[in-house]
Amino acid sequence: MILRVPDYFDKFCCIADRCRHSCCAGWEVEIDEKTFAYYKSVPGAFGERLKQNMTEDEEDSFILNNNRCPFLNERNLCDIYTELGEKALCETCTDYPRVTFTYGNIMERCLGLSCEEACRLIFAEDRPFQILESELPDPDASEEKLFDNEDETPGKEDWEYIKEARDHALLILQNRKKSLGERLEEYLLFAKDVQECLNWEETWKIEKVIAEAGGEKKPLEQKPDFKLDQLEAMKERLSFYEPMEILDEEWPGTLVHVREVLAAEGRTEADYIGLHNEFSEFYREREYEWEQILCYFTFRHFMRAVYDCRFFSYAQLVVTSFLMIRDMDVVRYLDNGHEFSGEDRVDVARIYSREMEHSEENLDRLAEDFDFEEIFSLERLCEQVRWIR
Repeated sequence: MILRVPDYFDKFCCIADRCRHSCCAGWEVEIDEKTFAYYKSVPGAFGERLKQNMTEDEEDSFILNNNRCPFLNERNLCDIYTELGEKALCETCTDYPRVTFTYGNIMERCLGLSCEEACRLIFAEDRPFQILESELPDPDASEEKLFDNEDETPGKEDWEYIKEARDHALLILQNRKKSLGERLEEYLLFAKDVQECLNWEETWKIEKVIAEAGGEKKPLEQKPDFKLDQLEAMKERLSFYEPMEILDEEWPGTLVHVREVLAAEGRTEADYIGLHNEFSEFYREREYEWEQILCYFTFRHFMRAVYDCRFFSYAQLVVTSFLMIRDMDVVRYLDNGHEFSGEDRVDVARIYSREMEHSEENLDRLAEDFDFEEIFSLERLCEQVRWIR
């Protein structure tokens, strides 16, 4: 099996009590079956404490205390780690913020944006997003031949074509010869063409789509005499986030504040665009951070299409998430008196990721909206990114 990870993946190290937003607070901590059985066997006073603070339901978990893991002490350190050692941690605590996805003969791992220290690594340098590959030992390997005829070679699997398309999408996002808006429009058009191949179950045609990508643009079908108002588009996008499952108390306040600031009474489309252009000029030397966000979402989510064939839906997720984060950035910039620090970058990305990427309910709701709401159509998304400098 081949392991593929971003080049910063192995640099991660938990900062424990120095973390301002502990992963041991604010959400449920599920316990895997093996660890749950071990915790029930621990003797003595600490074993009793473990038993009293676990719930045995469909999904075993710790019983939160004031929205905190009961083993997160006043110094923001883990009592289980202190009492029983690192190997006693459950899979959730051991793995986070690492995310693993497997397809074909490939395992891909990345660091989640919901972790502030992972964010610092992701945004640390102005460099292209790079993937490192290594060979993992295969415990199930055998010397049995895969093919009766030694000269026979297999054709490509569907997942291989999808992987090539995802990797090409990453290249589109990193083409710094073009403006960010141009890259995003090309990215959406490319993803839609790949989706057509999947819809017709003609995955081999993806190679042709990749070969022809970046050529002359196809005309988009648009409503006659229709011009999208960017401020109204922002308000409509926001309305689809407002009824979602709330995982963190920061989230509803964040949404309300974005609407209050960017859609304040008397604000016009020109005002909205002007604020974004002002921030873009301020942020110009750090625009690579937006690129890293886009590459992160693309790397983390696109290969789900191997199982559900929703390649374009993941492009919609990436672009919509970027537009949402970009609005949150502008609001933070204004709140700070026209400043936006590296820690602001980390914080805004963390808030969005924590709410969206850790709720299958929220991701499923967005996927349904992408299918049926015109604001997320190819034509309307292209209009929402085309003006970005």
